[in-house]
Amino acid sequence: MNDQPDQRNYFAAERTLLAAERTLLAWNRTAISLMGFGFAIERTGMFFLKQIAGGQTMQSELSFWIGITFLLVGMISAFVSVFQYKSIIASMETEQIPKGYSVRYSFLANWFIVFLGLALTFLLCINFVRMHT
Repeated sequence: MNDQPDQRNYFAAERTLLAAERTLLAWNRTAISLMGFGFAIERTGMFFLKQIAGGQTMQSELSFWIGITFLLVGMISAFVSVFQYKSIIASMETEQIPKGYSVRYSFLANWFIVFLGLALTFLLCINFVRMHT
């Protein structure tokens, strides 16, 4: 009967770990959605203006900036969620994390999303500058 409190604490810590990971992955999905929405706005604005201009490549500055803003908000949410997740993991003791369970994969997935968002933002900005010079 003495093992019961320790077992409860162990499972409570495990639930906390898994809840933190689920929250991180939910933020990951939110970041991907925001970035995808930003990309769609940016490209749709260019497509509609290209159709209206009779084949000339033009783009509205408004659709560009709105799209880039969504991309940046998505990257910021992925970036901030990594630090929230890290603080939860740091508050846990090593024994509370199940053996053989790596907490790095979801962490790396969010960093990968941030990196891809930066690359996409950079490419869209280069394309916008080329079209307006």
